[in-house]
Amino acid sequence: MKLAFRRGERMTAPLPMFDQDEQRRRRRHWLPNVLTDEFDLTVELETITAPLALRVAADPVPAVLIGNVSDLSDAVAACLRELGELFAADTDQARVRHLASEEDRARALQLLRSRRAASAPDFTAADLGAGTWAAALVALAEPSAAPLSDYLGRVRPDSIVSATSVVEASLRGVDRAAISLERRLDRRAADRELFATAHTSAPTVEDQLAELGVAP
Repeated sequence: MKLAFRRGERMTAPLPMFDQDEQRRRRRHWLPNVLTDEFDLTVELETITAPLALRVAADPVPAVLIGNVSDLSDAVAACLRELGELFAADTDQARVRHLASEEDRARALQLLRSRRAASAPDFTAADLGAGTWAAALVALAEPSAAPLSDYLGRVRPDSIVSATSVVEASLRGVDRAAISLERRLDRRAADRELFATAHTSAPTVEDQLAELGVAP
C-alpha cells in the first residue's frame, strides 16, 4: 500500500529503540532518544548509584565523600519532584476541577504537590561505609516509577520526543552529580596508586646481588 503525503510534508524516520544502557549513554552525550513505557526509573537509578556505592564503601575513608553523596541524593530528590509535576499535571487538574474558586483550586494543587514532593535522605558516614545509600535512593524513586511509565505510554506519538526531552532534562542533574562522584573516586584511586609507587622500598644490597646471581 502506498502512503500519500501532502505537499510540504516531510518523511522522517522514527528513532530506533535502544536499551536503557544505550539510552543513558546517548542522554549523557546529548544524542536524541525516545523513551517509552518500558523505561524503568528504578532500574535507571540503581544502575547509576549501585556501582558508586560499592566504590565509596571500598574507599579507605568513605566519610570524605559524604558531600558528593549528599549532592547525588539532592539531585535524585529534585529529579523526582520534577517528574512528579510532569506526570501528575493532568490528574491533579481533574481532581480539583470541581472546586468553585480559583483560589481553592490553586491551594489544593499546592497541597497535592507538597504531599508528593520527595525529600532527599540524609546519609551518615556509616551509611557510606556500608554501601546502603544507593538502595535508599532507589526505594525513594519506587512510587514514581509506575506513574512515569504510564505517562510515557499515553503520550501521543507526535509529542513523545518533547516528553522524552523533559524526562531526560530531569535525569541530567542526577547524571552530573553521579559523574562528579565518579571522577572524585577516580582521582582518589590515582592518588593512592601514586603514593604507593613513590613509597615502594628500595631493594636491599642482598636483593640486588641475588638478582645478579651472586651469593651474598
